[in-house]
Amino acid sequence: MSISEIRNGMTSSIGNYNVRIDGVSPNTHFAKVLVEADYRMKLIGIGLENAPAGVRSFISAASASDVAQNALCRWYFVPNYQCVKMSDDGNAIQLVGQGVKLVGEDEVIAADGSRALTGGSQNPASRAFTRSFTDRYEKVSMVSPVYAELRNLIDIAIVAAYLNQEGIFAKAEWTMPTLGDETKYSIETCSPLKFAPAACNVVSKGGRLMTPTGGGVQIQPQVALNDENLVDNNAKFAKVSQLPEGKWWWNN
Repeated sequence: MSISEIRNGMTSSIGNYNVRIDGVSPNTHFAKVLVEADYRMKLIGIGLENAPAGVRSFISAASASDVAQNALCRWYFVPNYQCVKMSDDGNAIQLVGQGVKLVGEDEVIAADGSRALTGGSQNPASRAFTRSFTDRYEKVSMVSPVYAELRNLIDIAIVAAYLNQEGIFAKAEWTMPTLGDETKYSIETCSPLKFAPAACNVVSKGGRLMTPTGGGVQIQPQVALNDENLVDNNAKFAKVSQLPEGKWWWNN
């Protein structure tokens, strides 16, 4: 049996992936970006989509000794910030860092099909892929805009978490009468993504067939606002009173 026949057989047997979105409405553009960024990253890692901007894919880096027969590599995006700087009055923050990084962990598959973490570090090929993707994230996002969108959404999520944590809405006495009302300003305009085609690849190296998989986007914006990540001052922020009349802050 040829490798292409094995690949086709696996794809047919696995069928579609079930798509699950937690924390945001699956009917939003936000959810659509999470799924696309995750899925395409997976395709790059296993060699089904050309790696952009010089990213070293998992498949290109893997050797037979890197991957056990019952091993899987999981890859997922998380926020990547050095710290969050705050103004003296707490009304402005600055996110310091690249914004997004790709991380991974290794799993093993038991005889009954269940999966569990190995408890060890990533194998060298998986680590090479996640580091390469992270190091080149800015260039990758210029080639594939969905990754720039993902970074923007992570920024928005962290800012929203900060506004909620500091009670900014209450302080400003703003109840979002328009933006918070789906009937007046709808954001649930997309059809929910429930399934995605199975992404399977089969590569033979050193007499061993490798069938990698992985994926996920985990934002957890509240983690970026932990005390150890918050830095007071050290950043200069323009106050509203300093802006010329008729000019908004985002024009700076």
